[in-house]
Amino acid sequence: MEIATPAGEAFSVKDIDMGEAVDYSPDNDYEVGMVLYHKGWQDFGVVKAKNRISSVKVRLTVEFQSKGIKELLASTN
Repeated sequence: MEIATPAGEAFSVKDIDMGEAVDYSPDNDYEVGMVLYHKGWQDFGVVKAKNRISSVKVRLTVEFQSKGIKELLASTN
């Protein structure tokens, strides 16, 4: 699966710039397009979608390099 960059160019999650990654924590807030690092899975991914599920929680759809597409919870800070 590919995502579109703001410039409209598509790239694969295999080409993620790992230097841009932030460590995933369910206590943090993330935006679509952000690069995450999941320490438990030792895997990098890109946030593909963000859906509010309560006043304080969101469900992130993240495409990881090894694990594929996974859903994670995050805070709405």
